[in-house]
Amino acid sequence: RSVYQSHLRGPKIDWKAMEAGFLTFIGEEPEKKEPYEIRDGVAVVSIEGVLTKGLSFFSFLFGGRSMREIGDAIRQASEDSAVSSILLYIDSPGGTVDGTQELASIVFAARSAKPIIAFSDGEICSAAYWIGSAAGRVFISGDTVAVGSIGVVATHIDQSKFDEQMGDKYTEIVAGKYKR
Repeated sequence: RSVYQSHLRGPKIDWKAMEAGFLTFIGEEPEKKEPYEIRDGVAVVSIEGVLTKGLSFFSFLFGGRSMREIGDAIRQASEDSAVSSILLYIDSPGGTVDGTQELASIVFAARSAKPIIAFSDGEICSAAYWIGSAAGRVFISGDTVAVGSIGVVATHIDQSKFDEQMGDKYTEIVAGKYKR
């Protein structure tokens, strides 16, 4: 939101440079990284940063993980004979609603194949908490770990005075009683 507001009110975003960076991001083959690391028979699946259903431009700009990729890693680890249990290493503020229930269901289902433990030493909030709570047990490293923050947040900014000063007046046209 801040990037967009900045663009509207002041310095313009260099969309060409951002587009070039994004094309590089999706055009190049990223360094092939294993979906999980195995330590003494424990598959460590990283759930870090902002979570989105799939990789997106948002992921490119701000980092984070794809819930689809995490789900694939958990499925693969649950079927891997070299893996005796799965540790979800979580350090995430959460993410999108879309994809969260599906990933939590994958975690819960994989518990029938292997023991799954969620661990955080940073934050395990919102969507990340929902996903982690599907594990058999959840642990945190100490008193300063942010835990919980369940729910959806929406922000409303009343910029009607600003719009009025700029000479802008908006008229919404909607169809249907419940559209708004």
